[in-house]
Amino acid sequence: MKRQIWIDTLQWFIGIYLAIRGTLMLMLPHTLNTHVFVPIQPHLSWLGAWQVIGGAILIAAVTLLPRRSIIFIAHLIAASALLQAASGNFLSGTWTAFVDFLVLGLGTAIALFCNIIIANILNRELTYLPC
Repeated sequence: MKRQIWIDTLQWFIGIYLAIRGTLMLMLPHTLNTHVFVPIQPHLSWLGAWQVIGGAILIAAVTLLPRRSIIFIAHLIAASALLQAASGNFLSGTWTAFVDFLVLGLGTAIALFCNIIIANILNRELTYLPC
């Protein structure tokens, strides 16, 4: 039997990824001198802080299980952090990475809607539904 993908898997993965990426942007900005980071180099401190916040709030949403509105805000903040990562790739002309981050950001933004729709159809609890 095939294992289903749960929304908390997405929340853990994206939350940890954003937290690590943002921490690297804050702690080691001098090592980020590739063509992707050159256009956003002057803004690395606040972009890194936004990614750490996006990752931390998404991890908090999966561990604390707050109300739907707070989970929705957490998904939007994490999605905006991924979309700002896509902007660096867009400005540097790396189109494949731009599309990757764009799809990942949009998927993170709409994942909660997918979960809510399935929950309403199946009349089950929100946090344990596949998406």
